Amino acid sequence: MRIRSSRFTVIGGELYKRSYSGILLRCLNSTEATYVMRVIHEGNCGNNSGGRALAQKILRQRYFWPSLAKDALKFSKRCKNCQFSSNIPHVPPKRFGQRKFAAVVVEHITKGVEVEAVAKINENEVMKFL
Repeated sequence: MRIRSSRFTVIGGELYKRSYSGILLRCLNSTEATYVMRVIHEGNCGNNSGGRALAQKILRQRYFWPSLAKDALKFSKRCKNCQFSSNIPHVPPKRFGQRKFAAVVVEHITKGVEVEAVAKINENEVMKFL
């Protein structure tokens, strides 16, 4: 407790936390924290960049509260614009063995389709498929 409390100080009736680089971060209560998140996220400089980026912006503005990272992630998940403009994680499809390509043949008259997973796209694989 003594080590943790050494990182905090009171100046002019306000509580501050000393960051690792020595900068004083103003500690906020939950109401102030919500207001700061909204202003930084939706303000003139807000660009819907996501929770981690929002948390870093708040720290650069010299604000702190214990659940900053968690609250910033939750706030950005509720933002409709953030969800619309966020990156879509690209998960590779599950493969059967080492087969990562699909050979497809469409019969011209009946429009029947045949598909088979192949490991390589080369003449031997295609001939085996046909």
